[in-house]
Amino acid sequence: MFELLMSADMMVPDPDGMTEMLVDKLGIYKHERWRQAFDNHPYIAHFLRVHKSLAVSPTRIEPQWHLDRPNPGDPLFHDFLESLKDFQGHHRPMLTHSIVLALHGDKFDALVDKLMRRRLPFRMAQRTPEMPFDRLWLGATPEQPYYQPTVDGGLCIEIMPTEPLQMPPETYQLPPMQPRDLKPGDMVRVTARGFLVRDLDETLRKVSTNLDWEPSGPVENIGSEGYRRARMGFTVPNSATLDVLEA
Repeated sequence: MFELLMSADMMVPDPDGMTEMLVDKLGIYKHERWRQAFDNHPYIAHFLRVHKSLAVSPTRIEPQWHLDRPNPGDPLFHDFLESLKDFQGHHRPMLTHSIVLALHGDKFDALVDKLMRRRLPFRMAQRTPEMPFDRLWLGATPEQPYYQPTVDGGLCIEIMPTEPLQMPPETYQLPPMQPRDLKPGDMVRVTARGFLVRDLDETLRKVSTNLDWEPSGPVENIGSEGYRRARMGFTVPNSATLDVLEA
C-alpha cells in the first residue's frame, strides 16, 4: 500500500552532534543540503544516507529535535508534539516525532478521501514557503491537536506524498537497483526500523481496519530475543521495513 518508509528518526537534544557521531563512527553520509532548519518551523533535522544513492537506499536516518520557540509555520504542532511525548512516555529510551510513510500523489489523495469517508481523525499541516507540500498526521484534528492511537494503534504515523522527496526514477525499478563496486563491510541500506507497541494484535487490527495495511507475512514469535514481530513492507523493494514489535 505505502511506497516507502521515508526515514528512521530519533529525537535527540543535539541533532548536529548526533549527526557528527553517526558519520564519524558508522561512516554514513551527511551533506549541508540534507540539514533542515527554518525560522518558521523551529526544528533541526538531518536526513542522512547510508548509501549515497537514494535508489539503492531510499530510507534516510533522521536525527532531529524541535526547538522551544513559536512555530508560525505550524502553530498546532507544539501541542501535538507534547501529546506524542505524553503517549510514548517521556523517559522512553528513544522518542519519535513520527513514523514517516510516503505515497505517490494520486494515492495520497485517495488515502485522504478514505480517511474522510471513514470519519477517522487526521490533521493536515498548512503549506508554507519552506514546506510547500502536504503532510498528514493521524490521530489528531485541528480542533483537538493531541495524538490518540485510535487510527494507527500507537505508531504515530505521518504521511506525505513522494514528490517532494525528489526520488530518482530508478528508485521504483524492478528488479531493484543494487550498489556497484561493493566492498566488504560497506553499508548498503537501512533494512528495518523497529518500533515497540504495547499490544501488537491491537495495532495490527487498527492499521488493517482503518488503513487497509497488512503485514508482509505472519507474525513471528522470536523467543530467543524476547519479542513478537510483524513486518510491514512497502512497494519500493529497497525501502526499509517497519518492524512492529511487542515484548
